[in-house]
Amino acid sequence: MRSLKYLDNIVYREHIIEISSRGKSIEHNEYTNTIYGVRVLKNNCLSIASSTTISDFNKLYEIALLNTSHCVDKVNWYNDKYYSGHIKIGKENNCSSLREIVLYINRLFQEKELDSEVIGVCKRVSKEISVKTTNAVAKEYRVLYELYLYPYTLYMGRLVSSGAIIAGNSINEVWRYVEDSMHNLVNNIVGQARAKTFNPAYTGRWHVVLTGDASAAFFHEIAHLLKANEYLRLPLGYRFSERVTITVDPFHKGPLQRVFDDEVYPSSRRTLVEDGAVVDYMHTRTTCNRECRPGNARGLFTMSIPFYTQLIVKRGDWSIDEMLFESRRSIVVNSIAEVQIWRNYIRFLPENSWIAYKDKLEPVYVNEILIPIQKLNEVIIGLGREINRRYSFEKNYEIYEETPSVLIEARISI
Repeated sequence: MRSLKYLDNIVYREHIIEISSRGKSIEHNEYTNTIYGVRVLKNNCLSIASSTTISDFNKLYEIALLNTSHCVDKVNWYNDKYYSGHIKIGKENNCSSLREIVLYINRLFQEKELDSEVIGVCKRVSKEISVKTTNAVAKEYRVLYELYLYPYTLYMGRLVSSGAIIAGNSINEVWRYVEDSMHNLVNNIVGQARAKTFNPAYTGRWHVVLTGDASAAFFHEIAHLLKANEYLRLPLGYRFSERVTITVDPFHKGPLQRVFDDEVYPSSRRTLVEDGAVVDYMHTRTTCNRECRPGNARGLFTMSIPFYTQLIVKRGDWSIDEMLFESRRSIVVNSIAEVQIWRNYIRFLPENSWIAYKDKLEPVYVNEILIPIQKLNEVIIGLGREINRRYSFEKNYEIYEETPSVLIEARISI
C-alpha cells in the first residue's frame, strides 16, 4: 500500500426508466446497472480494472496491479486536494408525469401532421469513489430527466426530420423548455422542406449568424482547443477579435452541476477565455503540475480526459435584428447535422440554414460552413443578447452549454 501513489474503489449504479412513444405505440423499459472499478497508480503507471460482474475489489485490484507491469506510458499525478462528502442533485418525481408529457408531445406533433419518436428518460445515478490512499470518500446521487424529440415527415418523396434533447433535474425544469423546442423543431422541418439550392456563384466568404444549437456547437469546438492535452490548442494569451468570456462552471444552475470531478478533485469555476484572451486550460490530475489546477476530469473507467460538464459563454449586446442589419446579406444557421474539427477548420454541416437579405429570410440548402482555426482571432464580429441552451453528449459524457448567438465571418461552400 505504501508503494502506491494512488488507489481507489468505485461503485457506479444507475437505474433508468425509459418511456417511448413511437407512432401509435407506447413502450416502457426499465433497467438497472452496476459497475465496480479500481484505479491504481504505481511507478507512475495508471491502471484501471472494472467489471459489472466482479464486485470483489481485491480481485479487481490484483488485475489492475498486474497491468502496471505492462505499462508503456508514464503519467504524472497531481496528488493533492481530494473531495470528501455526500451530495444529492435533483428532485424525485413520479414517473407517471413523464409518461403524460411524452404522450402529450406526441399528440401535438400529430396535430401538426408530423410523425414522431418521443422518448422520456428518468435516470437515478449514484457514484461512490473511495480513495484508499487518503481515506477520502466522495458520494454523489443524481436524478436527471431527459426528453428526446424526433419529429419527421415525408415531403415530395423525401424524408425531412429534426431532433432536440431537453434535460433537467426535475420534471418542471424539463417541461419549461418543451414549447420552445417544439416550435424550433417544426420550423426546422418547414425550412428543410422549402429550402432552395444555394447558388454556386455565391460561394465564398459570408457573414454567418449562428444561433440555437449552431451557436453552442461553435463554442463547443473552441472548448476542444482549450483542453490541456489537446495537440492542437490555442496558446495562452491568444486574443479573439471580440471580448469573449468562456467559463467552465459546475455550479451554474444547469442540469449537470457537480461538486467533484471523476478524479475526486473539488469542483470550481474556471475561466478559460476572459475578455477575449485565453487565460487557462481544462486540466486533469495527469495534465497538471504545481503551477496549475486540475478539476475537469471526465471518465471513471478509462483514463480521464479534461472536459467540461457545463460551459457558459457570456452574452453580448447585439440583437439578432442588429446582426442581420449589420450584415445586409448573411446566412443564418440554428441547427446542425454535424460539426467537427477538420484539418485546420471548424467544419459545420448545417441541418437548417436561411439566407437573409432585404428584410427577408428564405430557407436555403448549404452543404458546409468552414471557419479557419488560424483566423479565430478575426472571425467573431459580435455576440448576441439571446442565450441558447443545448444538452448533448460528447464521447457518451453528458454536456450542457449556454451560449449567445454569434455573428461570424466564414466560408460557405456547396
